[in-house]
Amino acid sequence: MKIIISTILGLVLSTTIMAGNYSSYMDASKAANAAWKKRDWKTAAEAFQAVADLCANPRYKCDAIIASGSSLRMLKKYDEAIAKMEKVISLAKNFPDIAAKAYVEIYNCYFSQRDYEKAAEACETALKLKNIPSGNKCVVLTSLANALYFQKKYAEALEKAKQAAAVEKCNPYYCGYLANIYAGDSCRQLKKNVEALKYYQAAADNPKCAPAWRAVAYERIGNYLYRPQKKYDEAIQALEKGLAIPKLDNYWKSRLLYQTGIVYLNMNDKAKAKAAFEKVVNMDKPHNHYLKLANVQIKNLRK
Repeated sequence: MKIIISTILGLVLSTTIMAGNYSSYMDASKAANAAWKKRDWKTAAEAFQAVADLCANPRYKCDAIIASGSSLRMLKKYDEAIAKMEKVISLAKNFPDIAAKAYVEIYNCYFSQRDYEKAAEACETALKLKNIPSGNKCVVLTSLANALYFQKKYAEALEKAKQAAAVEKCNPYYCGYLANIYAGDSCRQLKKNVEALKYYQAAADNPKCAPAWRAVAYERIGNYLYRPQKKYDEAIQALEKGLAIPKLDNYWKSRLLYQTGIVYLNMNDKAKAKAAFEKVVNMDKPHNHYLKLANVQIKNLRK
């Protein structure tokens, strides 16, 4: 959605796309963006639709309708959101990138309702679009992998995630991070732990990935891959690598430290477990959830 919002913000400077009163368009654009930033989804839905109604350029009209529909999705008005996406698809016959965005929003609507089959169908339909740009294709493939994973179709999910990870010139969040995480998760479910490690490591090592994304990958390696195999030393090493990521936020520091303590408990090393939990407690502004959990563990260790 950041792409959509930046597009809408760019529209306010253009008079060539207007159909009607320019000041009305300016007012609607400002109201839409302000509401979005405040997470006032009801106002955003109405304001972005007003932008669309005032916009003559079909591409920008579609972007505004998508933003309106996305706001409705946030309000859990899924049928209304899907109707808007279907409107976009009908208007975007010559714009496969815009149509792909609409199909992904339909996927989001169905996924939010846990209708993973229909979510997958939306993605599969999007992949049939002609001349779909690589960036949009990667988003669709990644979304499809996720929908298949939640249907427990792990082999199919793995194949789509691998295809997404292989797409060139794509947003690193999708091809560099999500696709590799989903591929790793699918491998893990298929008991392909060596292959799972390869995909998780690809996400963890990607310099284009944000610190939190890399932390997720190291958590997968330590807590979900090595710990269940009782490879505790390897689990600790992975979690420590996650903690060493520069500019890591306190949520992930708290979470990884807490998980480190749990691994030490699994190793029956109560002293190191207590030290890890105390690091959570003594952090500057630890995440409240993990602060509470760490205090519980420290209390239990004192018994």
